[in-house]
Amino acid sequence: MSKEKAQKGRREDILRAALTVYSEKGIFSARIEEVAVAAGIGKGTIYEYFRSKEELLSAAIRFEMEELAEQIRQKVAGESTVKGKLKVIVETVMLRNEWKCYQGLDISPANIGSGMQDLRDLMMEQNARWRSWLEEIIDEGAANGEIRKVDARLLLGALMGTIIHLSQPWDDPVWRSIPPTETAERVADFFLEGIGKRD
Repeated sequence: MSKEKAQKGRREDILRAALTVYSEKGIFSARIEEVAVAAGIGKGTIYEYFRSKEELLSAAIRFEMEELAEQIRQKVAGESTVKGKLKVIVETVMLRNEWKCYQGLDISPANIGSGMQDLRDLMMEQNARWRSWLEEIIDEGAANGEIRKVDARLLLGALMGTIIHLSQPWDDPVWRSIPPTETAERVADFFLEGIGKRD
């Protein structure tokens, strides 16, 4: 294995360990020492890759977002309908949240504060990416007559709000008992069919 590949692998190990520790302890309570233990390395090694806890946090969040984005891209590409695409988006995010159990990883703007501009910029970048995806889905669906044209920003807010609410640990245990695949199917149906009475 080349030195470059080894360094990349070590960096990814650190990022995965950081995500686990941040999720368990919370982004402000977690310590670099705990990340080092989780990664199976010395504390000093982390500083060979990241200058500060804040830089590590931003890099870890970016890493997680890129992995999730790639997973969604692959799954959405295999779907031909708007409903299918919405379903895989909801299901992929919910399954990833459930699998990783990032309960303490609250990176909402209110939580990260104004002092972490890199992370705030990253969140804005991610929102723009999601909006672009949904615009493509909406435009394609409207062009083929599957749906009407709607505001992608409002759809993004409604869809992400739904996903976040359904996948958080404080949710109603009844929701948690419904498999993510079924939840995703129902959510996609709500978005496309509404809740009006059907004949």
